[in-house]
Amino acid sequence: MLNLADVYSVLGYCLRHSTEVQAYLAQRRAQTAVVHQQNEMRFDPVGVRERLLARQVQDDRHPFTNPHPAADLNPVNVPLSMS
Repeated sequence: MLNLADVYSVLGYCLRHSTEVQAYLAQRRAQTAVVHQQNEMRFDPVGVRERLLARQVQDDRHPFTNPHPAADLNPVNVPLSMS
């Protein structure tokens, strides 16, 4: 839970050091742009939606081959407790 005093401290810091905060945010935006460009070079963004939808259909047809079984809390409706 956030402490109200901590929120005020952060706001005060940002107001007192606005030049440094703006420089930091500009640096992070530049880094984000570089990473975004690198990711687009590594992973073709064209057709992503179609590939994801096709994968979802395949996962729905084969629920026991789901690569993320932890996401299915109870995939076969087995009682989770014996009591």
